[in-house]
Amino acid sequence: MSSYLNFYLVPQKKTTFGEKEIKLSEGKPILFLSISRASDVYRAFNECLNVKFIGMGDEPEYQELTTNMVDEVISDWKRDIEDTENTLSVNYKMLNNGAKPEDLWEDIHGLEKYLREQKEVLEELVTIRRWVTECCEGYNQIEKVLINVD
Repeated sequence: MSSYLNFYLVPQKKTTFGEKEIKLSEGKPILFLSISRASDVYRAFNECLNVKFIGMGDEPEYQELTTNMVDEVISDWKRDIEDTENTLSVNYKMLNNGAKPEDLWEDIHGLEKYLREQKEVLEELVTIRRWVTECCEGYNQIEKVLINVD
């Protein structure tokens, strides 16, 4: 069974145009993005924020997502990247100090590939932060961002 990290946008109910108030929406969450459990982005959010499970009730449950919360996810992910870089550094030092290359080749190759993947995920997290900031700080007609896991 698949599981997804869902991002919802809640549009503003009304806005003011000159002296006129205009109704925009009912203010109900609109599904914006779903990310599969197989994704590292899903893992990064779920491990850091323990995202609310949608449940089996009639009404889905949501958790508000703020820029600060995305910053926490990014900080955690950056610590993971630093750990990988430190492990690679130790492997390179061992290689420079006379360890057999064949003993370290697979580890170094695997860690370098993993580091590239981690940096790609970091770029995705920064992109998510960018649009969450746009929504949360009132730069558009979105009132807030919600998340949950189904």
